Amino acid sequence: MKPLAVGEMLTLGDEVEYVVMSRLNHNNKDYILFANIDNPEDIVVRIEKFENNELCLMGLENSDEFDSVLKLFGDQINNSL
Repeated sequence: MKPLAVGEMLTLGDEVEYVVMSRLNHNNKDYILFANIDNPEDIVVRIEKFENNELCLMGLENSDEFDSVLKLFGDQINNSL
């Protein structure tokens, strides 16, 4: 199994289709920023892990981790402009 690529689409547990908008590695964790295909303002951040060669998308620990990672994604996007 390979890591999800930017632009790849995936249906998450809520049966909503999301697209990978960005990826980053921070503190040895691979974070993925997803946006809802039908509502781009609906974003989700997950940690990408591989267990037994299968992709697992884990939720974040708490709102502080979410806020911190979201700021890093914002910085990453601003630096690419």
